[in-house]
Amino acid sequence: MGSIDFIKSIIEKITNNKELFSEEENIKIDLKTKSRIDYFDEIGAKLVQRKMNLLKDEKQQEFNVGIVSVDDRREISLLGHFLYTKFDKLDFIAILNKLNNNVSLRTNKNIDLSEIAKLNFNGGGHPSSAGCDLDIFMDKLNISFRKGREDVSVTVFAPFDCINNCEFCTSKKEYKKGLPNIENIKKSISMLNKKGFKSFVFTGGEPFADLEILKDLINLIDKDKIVYINTTLPKHKILDTINYINTENRIKGISLSRHDGVILDDLAEDYYLNDIKKDIRINSVLTNSTNITNIIERFSRFKNVLINFRADYRYMADSNLKILDGIGLDLFNNSCYKMIYSGGSDICQDFEFIRLTDGLKVRYHKGLESSSFEVGNTIIYYDLIIKPNGEVYYDWDDKDLGIKSLLR
Repeated sequence: MGSIDFIKSIIEKITNNKELFSEEENIKIDLKTKSRIDYFDEIGAKLVQRKMNLLKDEKQQEFNVGIVSVDDRREISLLGHFLYTKFDKLDFIAILNKLNNNVSLRTNKNIDLSEIAKLNFNGGGHPSSAGCDLDIFMDKLNISFRKGREDVSVTVFAPFDCINNCEFCTSKKEYKKGLPNIENIKKSISMLNKKGFKSFVFTGGEPFADLEILKDLINLIDKDKIVYINTTLPKHKILDTINYINTENRIKGISLSRHDGVILDDLAEDYYLNDIKKDIRINSVLTNSTNITNIIERFSRFKNVLINFRADYRYMADSNLKILDGIGLDLFNNSCYKMIYSGGSDICQDFEFIRLTDGLKVRYHKGLESSSFEVGNTIIYYDLIIKPNGEVYYDWDDKDLGIKSLLR
């Protein structure tokens, strides 16, 4: 309502001994407060704790620092207050702002942040609230990166969400954060292509929701590089889609989502798989009601198809990642199948079986909802992710701590 009108209305209410806010206004305030707390909780879930040796009173001292990254300056002071209250054992909070290339330092401890910012980061401010340059802070943080595998791939979230709502989908939330930024996605693809990354995976959402935009994105990638596409293969323009898959040399294969019990009218019929000349992986997430026989019998009649059963990311942890259970254990105990491979990494594990009667291959994949882990100040990463906003992260939960140094 504007500050002047607001002040007038409050004075009028106080003067006449009225309630300051109506029931409707109180509801709006409650909703705003909940929205703010939800936002703060979301940021707090990504907080990273680090020990930093910094100058204080001209002497080196170790500090426990909580670090978070934000994309704007929304309510920095309130966010800082929320974080140092919630993480009260930390000495101070560092809020990294990528857009402004600066860091906001906040504390409720008896620490002079203005001195720390000046002595260590060429910054300044007040005892409980200071700031500095982002690059200087990151250099002092001394984070290093190491590839978890030689063929680190780039996963690109398609600009468009799919119309399906599978209960186990962990990507749906990405499209609720705001409108996708196609130009930023293009810039990030071009940058990572020039950096020498050789494998790109387009996921979603639905990459084939807009075939022309997908073509534009793939054309930014060198012709000698590899592209895979995770898709539901929608009916819309299915013949054009299949023709593009078959004729675009960069596309080496597709991962086709088909889950037992999930019947969606907008998906292309199975018989179209006969027309696809590239490798096809049937990607089927396991649920409590999954009938593996249904999936195997449904797709075993197609050539160049690998059936890939995937454990639900939501129930994976370090403790059960490399254990043969579920579908894998069922197949291992089945005299019709023989396990021919098992192996993986710190973030995923594959078990591959072959059906003895006809050589059909079936894979059981277990993976964490993570693409990196940390050892001391070293971040070991397996993939880079371009989210719908076009930003580059080294993990699915929007981790980007020090990513500028990784991409230099």
